[in-house]
Amino acid sequence: MLIMWKHGIASLTVLGTLLLGIVLMLPGRALAKISGEVEVSYDDYHIKDSHSDIAKSALFQRYTILYDKKGRLGKFGNYGFNLGYEWGALNVSQSDKGEDSNSSIKKGHLLYGAEYAYNSRTLPLNISLFSRDLTRISNSGVSINSLDSINGINIIPTVTTPELQGGTKITSGAKIVFGEMSSDSLASKFPRLVELPKIILDYRENYVSNLNSAAPEHSRTRLLNAGIAKNSLWLTYKMLDTKDYLSKSDTLGLFYSLGQNTQEQSFRLGTVDIVGERIWVELTNWIRISADGVMTKTYDPASKTNSLTDYTLNLFASAKRDNWDARSFNSLSRKLDGNNQLEEELKIPLYVSGSWGTDTSWQARFEQKDHRISNSGFGSKEQSSLASFRVETLKRSLFTLTPTVSVELYNTDITRKLALHGSIETSSTRRFSDKLALNASYTIKSFSEETSNNNSKQLTQTLVGKAIYRINNLLVFSADQNLTINLGAITATQGAVSSSEKFSDFGSRVSGRTDSVTNDYYRSVTNAKIAWSPGERLRTDAQATVDVYGVKGGDLDSIMTLTGSINYSLPQYAVGANTRYSRRTIGSISGDELAVTGFAQVAPSPYASSTLKGTYTRINEFGNLKNTSDISQRFTYMVPSKRFRGTLFEVTQQSAFLQSSESPIYANLYTTARQFSLQGKYFFNSNLYAAALSRYSLLSPGNVSEWMGGASIGVQYKLLQGNVEYYQGKRTGNDNRTERRFSANLKKQF
Repeated sequence: MLIMWKHGIASLTVLGTLLLGIVLMLPGRALAKISGEVEVSYDDYHIKDSHSDIAKSALFQRYTILYDKKGRLGKFGNYGFNLGYEWGALNVSQSDKGEDSNSSIKKGHLLYGAEYAYNSRTLPLNISLFSRDLTRISNSGVSINSLDSINGINIIPTVTTPELQGGTKITSGAKIVFGEMSSDSLASKFPRLVELPKIILDYRENYVSNLNSAAPEHSRTRLLNAGIAKNSLWLTYKMLDTKDYLSKSDTLGLFYSLGQNTQEQSFRLGTVDIVGERIWVELTNWIRISADGVMTKTYDPASKTNSLTDYTLNLFASAKRDNWDARSFNSLSRKLDGNNQLEEELKIPLYVSGSWGTDTSWQARFEQKDHRISNSGFGSKEQSSLASFRVETLKRSLFTLTPTVSVELYNTDITRKLALHGSIETSSTRRFSDKLALNASYTIKSFSEETSNNNSKQLTQTLVGKAIYRINNLLVFSADQNLTINLGAITATQGAVSSSEKFSDFGSRVSGRTDSVTNDYYRSVTNAKIAWSPGERLRTDAQATVDVYGVKGGDLDSIMTLTGSINYSLPQYAVGANTRYSRRTIGSISGDELAVTGFAQVAPSPYASSTLKGTYTRINEFGNLKNTSDISQRFTYMVPSKRFRGTLFEVTQQSAFLQSSESPIYANLYTTARQFSLQGKYFFNSNLYAAALSRYSLLSPGNVSEWMGGASIGVQYKLLQGNVEYYQGKRTGNDNRTERRFSANLKKQF
């Protein structure tokens, strides 16, 4: 393993050095520059409460210098390279009740990049080479720029675990393309080259090494794509080699693996190009085909199950005539893994559609699937067959008619399943009415299952009716009725046809059911909705739904839901509200739920805006009462500058009220929070600013108060960014917590 690792690093180093040497010696027109960066960040954080007294500070430094050069070599192509060095350090010190600890992380690595591209003007030849490692060292940091409260124990946001991110990440590659004719003149100049096949070689390699990290990485990935093509026929080879040099451990921290090493190789012959795009060959003016064969070999030393050899044959065909078209996608696969388990699968699907005149269209579907698994005399077998036919006719009449039938058979070694499906649907057309649209359908499904121990059957019938009446352009009424009757039950799914129904899962147990429906039952869902839009800016709607569910031997279950909404908007104003009320009754017990949301937005000028949002939820979940209230308000005002382009002063005020009877809020300690925040930002010019922030919160139970405030000053230039921040916070109550944070950040580019 060590030899392979050294060989991989050596190959990357040789390729990068070779490219650097080539481009350094090449003449031609070039553009060169030297750039650098200096970044320094300091963060000091102090926490004191009834349980702890912690002081933590972190100093981050990063220094970078980089030389870049790009140029053209005339007819010999383009080149570019980068060469530099970067060094970074992170020093962290911490004190907890007099116990001091210090840590220091230092990283430095070479930055380089080299690339070369050659496009021949006289030959169908393209060459591109590259190798680079321009990964920058970074430090995880945080800046206070929000008025929102912190959903945690801390009053002031901070980095709990400072991390120095970076390491070595080398990406290299080479691509050679021969045989592509870039122009007709080149093909006429070298007519014999047209007869040569197209050849593509594409190699990529990624090497990652970042061991001094909380999440260490050390891996290498190599990918080779090679292909040769003549007309539409391709022969391709693909190799993917992945190596993870780090040892793995389980959840208990016990070592169990030396790393992961997988290799996959595949050969493909057929009408599929090197990137996997399928090519269709025209046999006639109405028949086309595409075929390919693939052999894939995967090796995983840690798993015999994942080490397998796979042979796959694909034959796709399509035919299209004036009145019909057909498509077929056939495949045959054979897999043999390291445990000598053989898996074979055959798929033969056929899709046919067409039309009879201008009034009728039809679709047919046929599918056959065989799946076999054998291992040392033991095995399993699955076979499934599906046939369906659908006709849509009377399209030019007052009502259309759409019958559908399907049959599916599913067999295994221990069971036999049969699914029959039939439906008929009718819909009105514009010939019937421009204002009234009607739709009705009847569906019947029959399922049967036979095993050595049990035989079961299920019959499901569904009747659906829908109506939409457009009274005028402003008012629309719609209603629908869905009635389902089910007799019997089976416990499985028939391939593509499911024998069971599942209720939609949303909201609480009051507003919706979450259990699957089984056994003898009936269900009736009635829905009515009216929508009124008197103008483009005003939209309202109201909806009522009654869902009744009855099961044999059980209590009657009914859910009534009423919803309504209104929205009104102008360029400077917008208001809206949504309401939902649900009541569920199961036998003699009942529960209800009420949810109300609303908002209002006002922007009287481009420099002022205000928003008010509110949500109220009350749930009586069969005797368990819960309620939640959430109200927030935000106001922003800006003063434009007359001396420079941009904002001179900006102030933001925000208030919030949050109350919950069940779910604890704010660090899982309180049920009620009232909060007021104020933030201001002043720009001395377009590049220099000063800001201040204050936030006060009142928390219950316990009548706990919390305050946080601070200020910052910063500069923002194209090549210089920096800021200094100081914040302090205090919270009363059981912990009697105080926090202080000072941070300074500077970044300079040149």
